[in-house]
Amino acid sequence: MYENEDYLNFMFKIPILHLRVRNWEMKKNILLNIDNTTQIKLSEEESIRSDYYTQQTNDEAGKYNFQIETLFKEEINLFCKEFNFIEYRIVMSWFESAFQGDYHGVHNHGLVGYSAVCFIEYDKEEHTPTQFVSPFNNFITGLNLDYSPQVDEGSLIFFPAVILHYTEPNKSVKERKVLSFNINVK
Repeated sequence: MYENEDYLNFMFKIPILHLRVRNWEMKKNILLNIDNTTQIKLSEEESIRSDYYTQQTNDEAGKYNFQIETLFKEEINLFCKEFNFIEYRIVMSWFESAFQGDYHGVHNHGLVGYSAVCFIEYDKEEHTPTQFVSPFNNFITGLNLDYSPQVDEGSLIFFPAVILHYTEPNKSVKERKVLSFNINVK
């Protein structure tokens, strides 16, 4: 562009990839068989059930990583192709369950890499998806900007790990269950 030309451009874009998991019913059954989060509550301050913190111990660290990498190989390869990554490594994976009233407060998954969330047990008529928070506010009102993807059971979303996100309280008597994992990429 020349200095004397007028134009509109965007300084920043935040990539998010929404895939439909291939062979979903088979993969869902495998995920449900390896998950054991129903009874593990993060803490009294957090109202969510997850095996995230048990994964932080040396004995348990990354216990699902190989299974998740194998199970989602096709989807992860599509993710890498879309973003032109040549290598990846799953560095952490965990399950979360939300019963009625449960929620997960605003958080991120670190400063580098990508994260993914797979909606395992999810009723789009009764549950709400993960809510993503913009790293900048509305330029006119100053209010936070949230992004709420339209998901179904079997949706797999890849997003930059640094992006803040949260879940709203589950208003349903139906359990909402997700798998999350972090990926380092090159």
